[in-house]
Amino acid sequence: MNVTYVSVDSIRPADWRSTHMLKPDLKLLVKSMHAYGWLSPIIVRRDDSRIIDGFHRWLIAQQDADFTKKHGKKIPVVFIDCDKIDAMVMHIRLNRTRGQLVARFLSQLVNDIVASKKYETKEIRQMLQMTEDELAVLMD
Repeated sequence: MNVTYVSVDSIRPADWRSTHMLKPDLKLLVKSMHAYGWLSPIIVRRDDSRIIDGFHRWLIAQQDADFTKKHGKKIPVVFIDCDKIDAMVMHIRLNRTRGQLVARFLSQLVNDIVASKKYETKEIRQMLQMTEDELAVLMD
């Protein structure tokens, strides 16, 4: 893994995501980041500097003056070479293992991936580790 430190302002959120953090959970993340700093890098698509994974950590680094004062404006990033559809797939896979998905956002992402026709339905199911029924519900 090649971690690069970049300015927090040099990357930006994707125009899609399947996660939402409740305020109590976000407050807990803020406390954790204040206590431990950066435990994992932000995953970013190289072509457009859009965040694939780590949006909430990035948001804290960008908006929390106390965190920035303690840890600086440079953040750890791993750049990934992939297109937007594969970035969406990666986002789902990373977040699905954490159990943080929001069904309506996930459904939109899955429908965007299916509509791209980049992958057959069977491939999508395999990549996202979903049953036929799970994928059908999300596509409905």
